[in-house]
Amino acid sequence: MQEGREVPLEFASKKFTDAERKWDTRERELFAVKWAVEKWCDYVALHHCTVRTDHADLLYLVGVDKGKVFRWALALSRFNFTLEFLSGEE
Repeated sequence: MQEGREVPLEFASKKFTDAERKWDTRERELFAVKWAVEKWCDYVALHHCTVRTDHADLLYLVGVDKGKVFRWALALSRFNFTLEFLSGEE
């Protein structure tokens, strides 16, 4: 928080590989969250963070019980963060 308002920690970007581009949108969105949380794992491991996304389906993907989405959700479960939907218009 800066002067009573929230500010982003950092912005980042990663180019998808050819194989990653073939994933459906939900998988790419969750992978992006996983990638970012792991990129800043030293900070996220010490502090509660809120990850905001404009992709509402991500809120439900953490309940998947098989495949790569399950493995990613399991990997993310060691971190203390909240996944929050933020409308693309906000």
